[in-house]
Amino acid sequence: MKQKKKTHHSKPHGGGETYAARQRATRQTYIQATCDIYTQFVFDMACLVLHDKYGFGRKRLLEFHQVLDEAQVQFHPMLDCGDESGYLRDKLDGMLREIWGRRPEAVRGAVRLGQKYHLGG
Repeated sequence: MKQKKKTHHSKPHGGGETYAARQRATRQTYIQATCDIYTQFVFDMACLVLHDKYGFGRKRLLEFHQVLDEAQVQFHPMLDCGDESGYLRDKLDGMLREIWGRRPEAVRGAVRLGQKYHLGG
């Protein structure tokens, strides 16, 4: 009787996903969790400063949170590096230029994803 030859399957145990795909999904989950935690941290710090230094109470902080969420929804596609990202970056920089009276980079530093983290090519 012939023995069956053992073969390696890219879909072990009928899971439907390759090991590499599962690893990518796990890594993306960790990245998103890190972003969410940091976003919450920055928001919490903003709330503390707005309360301690500018007297914002609960009602004003909730209004701030609502407006901040709306701005994030508007500008979040800029982070996806899709078709809209350049347009949205220019729009955001223009709005900040009106507030600061100069280039936003002069106030916040020249940190941009591609420059600081060497992403892309």
